Amino acid sequence: MTLLPFDDDPRKPVYARSGWEIPQLEWSEFIYHSGLQTETVVRQRTDSLMRDMARKEKRITRIRSVSTYLYNCVGMIFANRRAWVEIDVLDDILREDGYTKVALQQLEAGKIVSYAFDGSPTHVGLVTFVERYEGEVAGVTVLSKWGKDAEILHPMSAVPVIFGAPSDFWSERTPHVIG
Repeated sequence: MTLLPFDDDPRKPVYARSGWEIPQLEWSEFIYHSGLQTETVVRQRTDSLMRDMARKEKRITRIRSVSTYLYNCVGMIFANRRAWVEIDVLDDILREDGYTKVALQQLEAGKIVSYAFDGSPTHVGLVTFVERYEGEVAGVTVLSKWGKDAEILHPMSAVPVIFGAPSDFWSERTPHVIG
């Protein structure tokens, strides 16, 4: 099933905690890309990505969901799966929502991991599980939306090459040291 374009823009504004309106994909682009979002196409793209990742020996835990509604990783995390929000406003969102950087050792479920390629932000995901061994982080599982593809549960470093690598970790709460 594909969401059909509407005559009027049904999207509602999305705001940061500070009241700043988070910019979304332009309506004309949203309509264009939404028309290409069928469940079959999303599944095919995601399956192709997962095969590519497997060839590169990057293990993907599983597909969490396939949606024909157009949202991305930033929209999944900060707009409850209801908007496509360009990655270039990630720093603004983190600031306007009061997030603070935390160290890898402070990671726990619910924290955010941002990715970068050549120093520029490329991706963001939600930490769902942190495995520890003798008090040290031994593995991190992340839920993220890969562009127009499915939501994927994956090891933190198992992302497409274009996403780069984990760069920073974020918390909306005052961090506490675990361990």
